Amino acid sequence: KQFQTKRKCPKDESMGHRMLSLQATLLFLVQLRAWAAPCGADPCASNAALDLVLGCEIPEYEVDLVNSVGQEIYFKIGGGEMPTLCQSTGVVPNPSWPAGVTYTFTTNGAAVSPTCVPACPKPQQSDGVSAGDSICSLPGDPCNCIWKGGAEHCEAEDLCGYCKPGLRSHMSSDGKTVLCDEATDLSPVYKLDAGSTANIRLAGEAATQRLISDSQPFGWKVFDADVHQQTMIELTLTGGIISPDISLIPSGCDDGPHPGSQWQSNTGWGKIADCGKVPVNQVTPQCPRCADNKISPAFNFGVELNCKGGNSLSCRGPVEGSFGSGGGWPSNCGNPDATCNPKCPQAYFHPRFTPAYGSDAEPSTTCGAGSKLTAKLFAQDA
Repeated sequence: KQFQTKRKCPKDESMGHRMLSLQATLLFLVQLRAWAAPCGADPCASNAALDLVLGCEIPEYEVDLVNSVGQEIYFKIGGGEMPTLCQSTGVVPNPSWPAGVTYTFTTNGAAVSPTCVPACPKPQQSDGVSAGDSICSLPGDPCNCIWKGGAEHCEAEDLCGYCKPGLRSHMSSDGKTVLCDEATDLSPVYKLDAGSTANIRLAGEAATQRLISDSQPFGWKVFDADVHQQTMIELTLTGGIISPDISLIPSGCDDGPHPGSQWQSNTGWGKIADCGKVPVNQVTPQCPRCADNKISPAFNFGVELNCKGGNSLSCRGPVEGSFGSGGGWPSNCGNPDATCNPKCPQAYFHPRFTPAYGSDAEPSTTCGAGSKLTAKLFAQDA
């Protein structure tokens, strides 16, 4: 028994050891939290995983998306990486999304469920193929026609029937094998009925985010919106403050020219000194405004942005003229080359920030700390 008897510490000695142990643990966590923060950054604003432990306040951002388009729409929000991905098993978390940063979507207090667009647009014909399996031995010998010219030519979509639902046909690097793989660039959308409002909340720091919408479900990421001519609501999120803007920049349009380019505008936009007095849907030799661009402006819905402490931004149709492969610019969006107040441009028609353009005026605003942003969408010609 004498060897089983535990040593009894005096009360003050035991409490002292416990306090020192607690202080050492907290000091270690603080040092770890500071080490995880970028140089010069507030440790409480860079790693959500330790925020609750150390008592850091997790920043929250709120956006109300109002559907005034007149029909149901589908929207998504994210950054260079999307919060979730669409896989053959359904909606799954994106491992590349920042840990501890979460979105919630509600309409009338009820959660909005995500919807995935099939990886292949055609009806599936077979469930007998698993991810990574070769499909070249299946009926019809799809490997003999993939991406060939002439009468035997077939598109990647023609091979979707050989992959089970959720998988996408993919040609191997040697060009001899076709595989069925998980799509890693598809993300879900959220449906919003006509006249309804979606409340979007983000907890944690996620830097620059884009909010885009369409009249039909779509799978691509938000940073591909310009290729699909979608109006982009851009949100810079820092320390609980939202700085929004509207971007219509066509894919391929830059301030300066790109002679000989196969996809970017060869003429570029021009300089503010030459474009400042030219009406929105007109061009001159000195102000070409990317008129040779292959892709039309990123404008499918009109937008109004409002928040407490910030200026309102309004960019609406109707669209006038033509540009690139489609319609022209919205006529009620301000002059794209105005220098600013009281006639600030209401959206980015082009980047505006290169030295060749010659202006620092930016069509953006900053909301008050903790203020909610209300984004209202309208039909393209409304």
